[in-house]
Amino acid sequence: MNQIKLSSLPNEAKLTVVQYLSVKDYLNLSETSRYWFNFIEKNVKYLPKWEVDEFSVRCSENSEGLECEAIFRGRKPTRIKKIQSKNGDELCTTFQRINVSHSLYFELKSPLNCTEILKENAKRVQQLALQISNTSNFTPEYFIDLISSLPRCEVLSLEMDGMDERNEGKLILQAIPILRHMEIRSLNSPFYFDGSALETLTERSSAENAIDCLVLSTAATSFSIESVRHFLENTVFLNYAFIQFSKIDGTFEAFVEMLLQIATFDSEPTRGIFCSFVVIINYTLICLNIGKFDTAPLHMS
Repeated sequence: MNQIKLSSLPNEAKLTVVQYLSVKDYLNLSETSRYWFNFIEKNVKYLPKWEVDEFSVRCSENSEGLECEAIFRGRKPTRIKKIQSKNGDELCTTFQRINVSHSLYFELKSPLNCTEILKENAKRVQQLALQISNTSNFTPEYFIDLISSLPRCEVLSLEMDGMDERNEGKLILQAIPILRHMEIRSLNSPFYFDGSALETLTERSSAENAIDCLVLSTAATSFSIESVRHFLENTVFLNYAFIQFSKIDGTFEAFVEMLLQIATFDSEPTRGIFCSFVVIINYTLICLNIGKFDTAPLHMS
């Protein structure tokens, strides 16, 4: 009796088989041969989407190329095995089959050609977290377009490295909608924030458009004491803020004097690797970490 190979079936029949495969079997099939990977990649738009609550992607480089791991959760946790490739094609093809409804987390330490797929899913989620360490194909214009249109998003976490143009921080802050929870960090290289970028965030907050929780961390940027004062006094927070400035253009003593004029100290300032202040301004708890001042702080005895 002659055996019929699955690959010899008409495309319609093969698609019917593939669409009923479990996630694990689907991925195993795509890795069976170059033929099946190419078939799935070419026809992925005809396959039904997986509706998931959460989708998490981590992608980094190693000696063999890219190492990608994706996890998505629906009614019960499902871990997709690690997908290794030199260009991330398998991950991008899998991502095309995903509809994310709640939380989307992307940690990319190497370029990945998934910008349009990411944008499509970001518009549906309530929580979006992006940690991008190589921005070669994630330009400031892309981020501005992405984050300026998040109709359902309530929580945004944004960490970026590799952007060093002085105006980029301000432009991206202008594009970010005022959300319930905002987390914005720069990594080792400056995702540039300065006093005018802080002022932009202040201008966009109000009693009707307040920030519930803010986590803001800046690298390789100096701030004047006056710009920090204006930001703390005039930005409208509801619950709390955690803010880390890499450098203040002024002394520790002058900074404390400024805080005493506008805030109540919830605890005594601490001096160490970071100078830490916990204050209450307009009934809001604000934690401040300062990397260094013009005059290096002394350690407490």
